[in-house]
Amino acid sequence: METDLDNTGAWRTYSNSMIEKEYSPLYLIMDYWLMLKAPSFECVSHWRKEQEHKLAEKTQGTGTAVMSDSEVETFIQHYQRLTEHSLEHVPFISNIVLELESQSKYFVRQRTGAIKLYRQLIIFTDLDGTLLDHHSYSYAAALPMLEKLQEHHISVIPNTSKTFAEVQQLRNELALQTPFVVENGAAIYIPDGFFDQPPADCELKNGYWRKAFSRERNYWLELITANSKDLDGAFKGFSKMSDEELSLATGLSTIDASQANDRQFSEPLHWLGTEQQKTLFSNRMKSAGANVLQGGRFLHISGQSNKGIALRWLTQEFSRQNTNTQFKSVALGDSFNDNDMLESADIAVQIKTSKHDFPKLFRTDAIWQSTKMGPKGWAECLDQILTQELQI
Repeated sequence: METDLDNTGAWRTYSNSMIEKEYSPLYLIMDYWLMLKAPSFECVSHWRKEQEHKLAEKTQGTGTAVMSDSEVETFIQHYQRLTEHSLEHVPFISNIVLELESQSKYFVRQRTGAIKLYRQLIIFTDLDGTLLDHHSYSYAAALPMLEKLQEHHISVIPNTSKTFAEVQQLRNELALQTPFVVENGAAIYIPDGFFDQPPADCELKNGYWRKAFSRERNYWLELITANSKDLDGAFKGFSKMSDEELSLATGLSTIDASQANDRQFSEPLHWLGTEQQKTLFSNRMKSAGANVLQGGRFLHISGQSNKGIALRWLTQEFSRQNTNTQFKSVALGDSFNDNDMLESADIAVQIKTSKHDFPKLFRTDAIWQSTKMGPKGWAECLDQILTQELQI
């Protein structure tokens, strides 16, 4: 069928796209899997033809929707590749498999726990105001918990507005060997060799597999200029600021400020104008296709990417690479630009801050709120979650 009817790959591309974008996020929220397993794809073909024959008998040949055997063959071939893949792989990740007999189609035997599914957490964490103190950028209060997580082989994934260079430095300090997400979900970096197999749909760059979700920075700089000609003085972008100016605005050293400006996919703006001007500018940028996020300090302009999309994609990749492990995602953040990540995770943790109340979430379940701020609150909630989820 793919050779004769789909030689451009349109159907294959479409079905793969739907699985990635629509089905896979749904799979991640499933708690229990029960599979009705056909003996083979040939049985699926035979059973579908039987259905059509019975429908033809019932309608005495007047049913316009009845397919001939050849039409059935053509129709089901659209799903053959994925069905055969499922028959081979899905039993090993299902909680219960009901195997069907080829002639009667009745259940003949049950296999429970084909392979034991191990439960494991993945920790996705914001940095500023969450793992790092909002004012001092210290992570000292989180170190004992980080050691505990590493001891139990629980991956800690920075999911941050920071740049590749900034996260690299922090990972070295904390001895993290895990993937990380930069610039508010614009790209995921996975160390080469972290997974047994190369991750899906990524390019290898400087020792990392990179999955990009956004256009590069220059595109957004041009768009910002085009949509702010009447807003002179209302903001100043990182690209227009010296290291010294950035240092004053962020509290970072000039060296660290330079790393913060080494951006690949986005442009943070130091807003100086009114809220009315900000709303006007934000609406223009959104209409032009940009994603506008208000962070703890700056207004971030990037593509239609966010921390939640990155979390879902990477959690799915963990599951794809480790079929005998049932992963549960935990997201921790303190600000409004963490909401997409918190909404997407299995468990959402809001870290207390002195700057504002806990941001409002649409979800109403599996929400934790710290009583302490920054890394102290980070460790506080994770300690309770580890006890509840894994009894450690």
